[in-house]
Amino acid sequence: MNNDSSELKILPPRYDLKRILVDENITEIKWGKDEILIPSESKITKVIIQGCFYLEKVQLNKYVKILDISGCNSLSTIITNKHMEEIYVNSVPRLHQFSNLEECNKIKLGFDAFTNIDGVKVNELILNFGQMVPNVKNLITLRLSNGDDIPEIPTLERLEICSCRITKLPQFPNLKSLEITDSKIRTIPDINYEYLYLIFCNNLIIPKHQINKHKIYIHSCRWIDKQNEQKIIKIQRIYSKNRSVYLMMKYKKTKEFLEWYYNPNNVGGKRTKQQLQNITRRN
Repeated sequence: MNNDSSELKILPPRYDLKRILVDENITEIKWGKDEILIPSESKITKVIIQGCFYLEKVQLNKYVKILDISGCNSLSTIITNKHMEEIYVNSVPRLHQFSNLEECNKIKLGFDAFTNIDGVKVNELILNFGQMVPNVKNLITLRLSNGDDIPEIPTLERLEICSCRITKLPQFPNLKSLEITDSKIRTIPDINYEYLYLIFCNNLIIPKHQINKHKIYIHSCRWIDKQNEQKIIKIQRIYSKNRSVYLMMKYKKTKEFLEWYYNPNNVGGKRTKQQLQNITRRN
């Protein structure tokens, strides 16, 4: 390892490795049977760990500010500094929380990463695989993919949503930038955005006054069209009044409805039996 480097990457993966300790008192890398001791002499600021399947514990010293860890199926304990700059976690299913962490500028939780960060002060949070939004402090930016719900976050200023099953957003009093891509959201908070970005939002309906006052980018949103506002508003009004009828017509074509309707004990089934009996009598 080059002592002048500020980045540490452990390659190739050691399948027997169980512990990684960045210790302030160690002056050289020591390889034990199931652990690695890393010196603090080089003042490493970034640690990347990949594919250590039996790794159970990572302990960082005061110099490490960026941690990128993935593919560690047995990892359950990470002892960090109180103040970190960036943490990236992917495919670490047994990691439930970061010990000692109080503040981090940016946290990204990827696939199979459901680490509890409640109470941590985070400026930017990225959730990519349907994790619940944690109760963090002072959150400014949230990027959410494949999520089901978003709580009220008074400090939130920027929100990015992609492929989420959320249908309605809560009121965010300080929200300035909103980006929605391929989501089922029907309405958005009626606030004065500085930037509004909408792509493939086929369920979203925006009143005329919102279209006029925002700096807005729209692409492939069938109910929103800046070039033909009056027509779209009329269509939206008609659709809103008749939405239950449209949903019922759509439901009548589903397998579930047909199985229920033509059940021998229901209307369709009884009517069909009666018709067959009438045909039999005639013959």
